[in-house]
Parts: sequence; structure tokens; C-alpha cells
Amino acid sequence: MKVSMNKMKKIKAIAEWVLIAIALCIVIFTIISISLFDKNDRSIFGLRMYVCMSDSMKATDFAAGDLVFAKNVEPSTLQKGDIIAYVSEDPDSEGKTITHKIRNIKMNMGAEPTFVTYGTTTGMNDKTPVTYSQVVGKYAFHIPGLGNFFLFLQTIPGFLLCVFLPLILLFALRMYQSIKLQKEYMQARKNEGIDVAKQESGKGGEISENKEKSID
Repeated sequence: MKVSMNKMKKIKAIAEWVLIAIALCIVIFTIISISLFDKNDRSIFGLRMYVCMSDSMKATDFAAGDLVFAKNVEPSTLQKGDIIAYVSEDPDSEGKTITHKIRNIKMNMGAEPTFVTYGTTTGMNDKTPVTYSQVVGKYAFHIPGLGNFFLFLQTIPGFLLCVFLPLILLFALRMYQSIKLQKEYMQARKNEGIDVAKQESGKGGEISENKEKSID
């Protein structure tokens, strides 16, 4: 019985720490996602993070919902075949950050070279060449599906499920432990009172017996 009780206590302690760790991690991830994702002017350890919103590179590299990491790069060092993140000037996607592959480098008289980019899924060139000033990074790696998770975290249901729920469970576990300790304390006090009453009753019986002996 003692062994099983000790196991239960260990399981409860582990569950409590797991809930704390989950809640803290989710809060940290949420802060990171709000502060760094899709921000061209912010990076961490030289890496910028973007949630891929289309399948234009799915054929060879990453898909919609993946979290894409791009590292700082000097545009003049880029070569044909590199995958770059850049701020689009195409009318259909103006202002958005696109991550596509360089097909060719165009040399322009009296001006900086520009990059002809394309998505590997369709193989079609983007409408406008990419200038040096548009480049925000070179593709480094990606984590499949993680972008969708972070997008979910930024929604009200995502926050309630991933942040609020673990905190509620932790609070409920703490309340359960407090109530249990309170009941154990009250039961101990009750048992102590019963023991005292028995002792006093026993002493009363001894006194009566002594009186009877003295009368005899």
C-alpha cells in the first residue's frame, strides 16, 4: 500500500511539472511567434523565420504550413540554384515575403544584377526580377508543419487550448492537493480528539476504581 501511494505521489509530481513545462513553453513560443515570425527587420542568431503560406516550393523543398528559416546573406554572394527570401514587388503579392529559387542572374548595364526566381512546383518564373534591396535572406532549413501550429497559437481557440487549459489543469491539481491535505489535517485532528477522549475516559475509570478500593 505504501509503495502504491509513493508511486501515486511521484506520478502527480511528474504530471504537475509536465503541465508547468508545457505552459511555459507555449507562452515562450507564442511570444516568439508574435515578435519574430514574418518580421523582415528582426532575427535571432542571424535567422529570420517565416510561415510558408503556399505550396509553390512543395515539389522540392517545403510546403504550406512549414516554418522556414532564412539566414542573413550578402546578395552579391548568391548563385543560381540558391533559394532566397525576398519582399515581393509583384502586383499579386506585393509586400509579402516570398521564398523561391534563383533560376538565373541577370547582369544589368550600369546597375546591380537582379535575380530571376521561380517556384519549383509550377516551374514558372516570377513576374518581376528580384533586386538586391528586396533580398532578406537565404534559405537555411525548415521544420515541417510547425508554422501551422504557431498560426493556431495566435488564435483565441489556440491560446485557450494550449496556454489557458494547462494553467487551469495545474490550478485544479493544486486545489485538489490543498483540499486533500486539509481533509487529512481535519481527520488527524478528529482522531487526536478521539484519542484524548479515550485517555480521559480511561483515567476516569481508574479514579473510580481507586475510590472503590479506598472505601473497601
